[in-house]
Amino acid sequence: MNHINLSDFHYSSIVICTFCVLMFGSVGISQDTIFSRQSIEEILVTAKVKPSKSVFSMESDTLSLAQQMLPTLRNALQSQAGILAFNQENFAQDIRISIRGFGSRSAFGIRGIRIFQDGIPLTSPDGTSQMDEINVLEIQSMDIFKSGLGTRFGNGSGASISLKTTDFFKGAQVSAGFNSWGAYSLGIKHGIQKSKVSNVFSAGHQYFLGKREHSQSQVTTIYNRTRAFFSDRLQVDFIGGAYFSPKGQDPGALNAEEFLADRFQANTRNKQFDADERVQGLTLAAISKYFVHDQDVLRTSIYYKKRDFSAQLPTANRGWVDLQRNLTGFSVNYEYKRLQNWLLNLGLSGDNQRDHRQNAANNDGIQGNLQSDQIESASNAALFAQSVFQKNRWEVQTVIRFDINQYLLTDLFKSDGIQNGKISYANVNGALGTSYAINSKWVWHANVSSTFEMPTLNELSNNPLDNQGFNTTLNPEISYQYETGISFQNGQKLHSNINLFWINTTQQISGYELAQNPGRIFYQNIGNTIRKGVETNFRMEWSKNYFTAANYTYSHFTYENFSFGARDLSGNFQPLIPKHKIYMTVGLAIANIFRFELTGGYNHKLYLDDANLTTIQGYGECHLAIHTHEKISKRITAGIQIQNLFNLLEYSNFRANAAFSRYYEAASPQYLGVMMRYTY
Repeated sequence: MNHINLSDFHYSSIVICTFCVLMFGSVGISQDTIFSRQSIEEILVTAKVKPSKSVFSMESDTLSLAQQMLPTLRNALQSQAGILAFNQENFAQDIRISIRGFGSRSAFGIRGIRIFQDGIPLTSPDGTSQMDEINVLEIQSMDIFKSGLGTRFGNGSGASISLKTTDFFKGAQVSAGFNSWGAYSLGIKHGIQKSKVSNVFSAGHQYFLGKREHSQSQVTTIYNRTRAFFSDRLQVDFIGGAYFSPKGQDPGALNAEEFLADRFQANTRNKQFDADERVQGLTLAAISKYFVHDQDVLRTSIYYKKRDFSAQLPTANRGWVDLQRNLTGFSVNYEYKRLQNWLLNLGLSGDNQRDHRQNAANNDGIQGNLQSDQIESASNAALFAQSVFQKNRWEVQTVIRFDINQYLLTDLFKSDGIQNGKISYANVNGALGTSYAINSKWVWHANVSSTFEMPTLNELSNNPLDNQGFNTTLNPEISYQYETGISFQNGQKLHSNINLFWINTTQQISGYELAQNPGRIFYQNIGNTIRKGVETNFRMEWSKNYFTAANYTYSHFTYENFSFGARDLSGNFQPLIPKHKIYMTVGLAIANIFRFELTGGYNHKLYLDDANLTTIQGYGECHLAIHTHEKISKRITAGIQIQNLFNLLEYSNFRANAAFSRYYEAASPQYLGVMMRYTY
């Protein structure tokens, strides 16, 4: 990695050029980060060769009705090998996702994992992802990439998740649900299909209320996707969405004594400072493809996002936050398929993020004097190339990507002096993978890849030396990943695989709290981390009415060359990663009347701090969902869900390295949910 000067990089000129291509070139539009199941096939497979899909690890999952009945994607993600998902009940902090250790440092939101919805990034150029705009009832399927192919997507792509919304359909659907704690959700979808135009519109409202104090939240979302065929060669998708969340209370975390006394109480500081957030935003995008030749495809995309965020943090100093964010991005991607057994994919992309951040004092829930006012921006420009070679039983893929990233800080708060900042980086990363079809059922694969992860703007701005601008001591982390595995598939009935991986991360970024600023997270580079692991999956369709699925993950993630103050923590285990994780699902249809889905899992003990002084013993979870079979009625579906069936799950979330040992957030005890859906 080299540091460079980006003063000659003119982002706006690239955006203007892209608009010209869109308006006057009649070309297709596609984000270079589109990777739904359909587009992956288009990218990785020539028409002459059957895909193996095994060069890089990928898992596809169609969300069941049971998974859609919850307000977050936590259960759907937790059920996957190699993935940990926390924080189902604190919407101010958002769901937290870790894939092979990537993303585990995040105190709120998602880091280190690229997330997309219908090909449009939910991840900002600085590597931050939020899920506020996601309506779970709208998500139909997801693809998860855990290794090399993520190299193609740039910053924070140690792993990637692609969410796909409802397919185009004709008709309408109304749904409603509520649970025994008083939470509820309402949704409507409407679809139109004609010869050259299809449209699907959805709107939803969710209100959450858990067992804990100070834990209410609500969000309203609308989403529209239109697909138009302008000719036999040109297809364009237009996407528009908006969301509004006027309340997202943060009950905070508790220490062990507080948790044992009353685990459903809120943190006293969070109540004192009225910890809460409000957020609203919109998305506009265009995605299409243009067939330049019978086989060659030109894809381009462009998007705009706006996000207005305000929050009260549980701290007096800079505890009142106001953030206005504007995002723009584009990509151009050409797929060349005319060489025998070869596919070549060339592309360029650019993204720009501009945040206006103001921090004021939080005087017990009342906004105080302004303490900082600054413009933060992150921009990215990238070139990438991908090749796929398939012959006989072999497949070989290569990916290389060059990124230029620039962070700028403009200080508008002049009373304490001017602390402007500028950080520039250049990164080259690549991936090489191969697979061999031993026979029609067994496939072996191996790959090696490198990825990078920049500090986010929030992490750079949280400087332990207040009024000093960006934390210039914080550097990007680089990861080198090696993987091999074998998969077995017998038609549509049986699928199983085992993957072994080894990841070396240098300059890993880790969060910590200071006693003088509890509730505010600071970040540091802690040296190297070695992650060794095994993932296994098994799924069996015993009949059309009965299936079982199970997976197991072994994780041995340790620090190397890590010192914190006078302590040498080398050899310690990475927090919030259990050594063993098991998850199982059983699905059963009875006499074409009801469908049952029973899910359960177990996490081995995990550490809550870098020093490995505090542990959580192993814990389990179990959930049950029952809904009517489509044979009873194709229009009306009714279901119930019992979450936390046996009250095994005590914890919703953990906060690593928290000040005053406030690590724990409680999960609500067993509760009943009821759902109705009408389609016409």
